[in-house]
Amino acid sequence: MKRIIIALALMAQLPALAQNFTLNGVINDKSYDGLYMYLRRVAVTNNREASTVDSAVIKDGRFHFSLTATAPYMARLALPEKDSVHHFLYGLPETECVVEPDARVTLTFDAADPYSTTLTGGHINADYNATVLAANRLCRQQTSQMMRQRQEDEQKAPYTDAQNEAYSKRLTAIYAAMKPATLTFISHNIGNDVGATMLFATGPDYLGQATFDSLAHIVKPELLAAYNTRVAKEKAEVEQELKAREYNRPGVPYTDFVSKTSDGRTVKLSDYLKPGHILLVDFWASWCVPCQMEIPHIKELYKQWHDKGFDVISVSLDTKHAAWEKAIARNKMPWPQLSTLEGFSADAAKRYAVGAIPFVILIDQQGRLALVNMHGDVLDKKIAELLQ
Repeated sequence: MKRIIIALALMAQLPALAQNFTLNGVINDKSYDGLYMYLRRVAVTNNREASTVDSAVIKDGRFHFSLTATAPYMARLALPEKDSVHHFLYGLPETECVVEPDARVTLTFDAADPYSTTLTGGHINADYNATVLAANRLCRQQTSQMMRQRQEDEQKAPYTDAQNEAYSKRLTAIYAAMKPATLTFISHNIGNDVGATMLFATGPDYLGQATFDSLAHIVKPELLAAYNTRVAKEKAEVEQELKAREYNRPGVPYTDFVSKTSDGRTVKLSDYLKPGHILLVDFWASWCVPCQMEIPHIKELYKQWHDKGFDVISVSLDTKHAAWEKAIARNKMPWPQLSTLEGFSADAAKRYAVGAIPFVILIDQQGRLALVNMHGDVLDKKIAELLQ
């Protein structure tokens, strides 16, 4: 008996036994053959983040995953970008499933309606299919019918304001009907990471604060703390962006920022402001096609006005040094190039609330913003006005 007790105690200290999980994907469309499907583990406290767990090549309209799992977690299935330069995506949408121990799951994409995804096999996946995915399928069916009906109606006469209002109310009601299914799935799984992931993904704005709080206290304290930290950080970032937008208007003094040159030197925006000169700050990136299209025009402006006091610096929102350097060489820009390789999270982008590129600011001789994100003739005329 003593030996049995010792053995049981030792077993209790061992990590959970890894069990096999298989996923068979059925696309029924051979046009995707040869591509890799990626399975990514979704972060519990932030569903916008996911780490790649495995990949599988698509053959004959099918793909297969086999891996070990000690506990269930939410996973996202997605194809790579169709065009990494333009960020075009394939027609097959991202789809989520649950990686759960000792489960054999089949995921089927409906070729006629790629958003009507079904899951079979596995206890949690079956629950997800019967609640969340079923509600999604019904929602899409109803909204598609409404859209078709509207197109038929408007061939006879455009919708009136009253019809538009009624249409919007019907859409709102359809989407609201999805909430009970989502809440049911979360309630069934709130004791594991899958339920916690869904809870934090939907949040109190969707579920209601009281409902969210009643479920949140069940999840692991460390997960709730991490979620609250993220939400607080995002709220502060929104407030910072609103403040930046408030101060980023013509006539307001420029806001300094810190960045780096391509050889790694730390510099500031103010380092490039010269007495009696105006400065154009051009936010761009190697992957941004409109940015590339705008560069030749900026080069013409630079050639025309540089000797009269027109300076330019480019701030790249790239995240990869090699891509940035290659784009610099290709575009042959004769002015300073800066980047911290942090994308839109860069200090420079945050201080000027850059949400899309190309984005430019023009600073006058007194260090005030003369233009904010104005291009073409408006920019040309302002430069001439300041220097003539």
